[in-house]
Amino acid sequence: MQSYLYASLLFLSSVSSILAIRLALRYRRAPGAAALLVMLGALFVWSSTYAIHWLVDEPIWKYFWLNMTYFGVATAPLAFFIFAFRYTQHDGWLSPFRLALLSIEPILILLLIWTDPWHGLYFAGKRSLTDSTLLKGSPLLWFHVTYSYGLMLIATLVLIRKAFRSHTFYRWQLGLFVGSLLLPWLTNGLMLLEWTAWPNLDITPVTFTFTAIIILYDLLDWRLLDIVPIARELLIDNMHDGLLVVDIQNRVVDFNRVALQLFSEVGEITVGQPVSQLFKRLPNILERFLNVDEIETEISVDMPKPIYIDLRIKVIHDKKGAKIGRLVTWRDVTHYRQAQQALQMANTQLQVRIEEIETLRRQIQEQAIRDPLTGVYNRRFLSEALEREFVRARRKQTSLAVLIMDLDSFKSINDQYGHRAGDLALQSVAAAISQNIRLSDILCRYGGEEFVILMPEITREAAYQRAEALRSIVESLVVSVPKGVIRVTGSWGLAFYPNGILSADDLLHAADDALYLAKRGGKNRVVLFEG
Repeated sequence: MQSYLYASLLFLSSVSSILAIRLALRYRRAPGAAALLVMLGALFVWSSTYAIHWLVDEPIWKYFWLNMTYFGVATAPLAFFIFAFRYTQHDGWLSPFRLALLSIEPILILLLIWTDPWHGLYFAGKRSLTDSTLLKGSPLLWFHVTYSYGLMLIATLVLIRKAFRSHTFYRWQLGLFVGSLLLPWLTNGLMLLEWTAWPNLDITPVTFTFTAIIILYDLLDWRLLDIVPIARELLIDNMHDGLLVVDIQNRVVDFNRVALQLFSEVGEITVGQPVSQLFKRLPNILERFLNVDEIETEISVDMPKPIYIDLRIKVIHDKKGAKIGRLVTWRDVTHYRQAQQALQMANTQLQVRIEEIETLRRQIQEQAIRDPLTGVYNRRFLSEALEREFVRARRKQTSLAVLIMDLDSFKSINDQYGHRAGDLALQSVAAAISQNIRLSDILCRYGGEEFVILMPEITREAAYQRAEALRSIVESLVVSVPKGVIRVTGSWGLAFYPNGILSADDLLHAADDALYLAKRGGKNRVVLFEG
């Protein structure tokens, strides 16, 4: 009857383990999940095979199922050890070579157990069905016990260390998990020391029921494997920013991989090292560090290749508000600064280029509207300017005068003195007129030896007086040429708007008609169009 009761408790433990396995399978991709599944499977094997041992009567089968329990006994500690290291992100330590070394002992123990009837190296001939705890044997048995407990102890310490360094949420996660596993191993320890009321009965598998139930609770309520803490070392060392923590005495307390990269150029960095020694080759950082508690600034660092860093220093306080140190972080912004400098240079070059283009555009525009010989506006510009000024005069109901001048007998100048002399005469006339008109007046070379002057907002009398003054100026010109001196005169035709004029073309034609009359009337005179 006692055997059936004990087997029932063991089967209950097996069922609990299966439920925990089924739930843990949802998170099989989480860190350590595979190892946890193997451990739960080992607990299932341990409790279920031990239950069957209590239900069979034949000695050969009892020994068989007792041997089967060791598949769980030998596997569970190593699986727990692997879980602890995977869960806390210490995977780097679990190299394939080390895992192979750790697996040698469980494999050898299983081989020794199953072949013990032939050599007696494990139980040393002390094994019996009445001694169902399997605790008596050779030193190899106790080596296995020591090895298993050693793995459990290391794994427990790793998880506890992780719990103390983690948020309260993770402490509860790991606390429940470690507690659930320590319960059966504490029971097993008491069995080893024979401090139980059942010295020949291994009740360790029975406590697996509580272990599985607590793990189920941890998986469901505290989301073990679902919300997994990231190791502080991984978090800090994977930062792109440099990090340095110093205490109130300005000694190094902690640093990350990026800090090592920076200070590898100026010397070694070690915990406990004074900041003054660390920064002695970086005086611009040391000066800021010693003189201020908090700062955010960008500084240059003289290295083999100068770099720029965004430096931040912040005070660290304890829970009572007392200053306990400072946190120094920095980011290498050299690429950003170089990009900024390159952009500024490119902008400067672009601005210079734009100014060159604008100058060239103005030159081209000037060339398009200026007469290349005299420098005054050309006929193309005259067409636009005349239309524009006429529309303005009509809109504002003001006046507009057009004065056309044609140099008298200009062909004879070219024939007697040459075309170069004629060009000099045209340039002199254009310059003299330009210097003696208003800023608002517009002088254009109409073609050949003809010039047109637009005079907006001027009275008829003033326009006529201006035309007479210009005629006198041209008449008084003396142009020196290689073959002597040239004196020129001009005939002038003046038209005035409104005076019955209806369009800009009409105004220009009226001035041209007046010019024709001046030519017929003896030249070197001003004729006003009367309509």
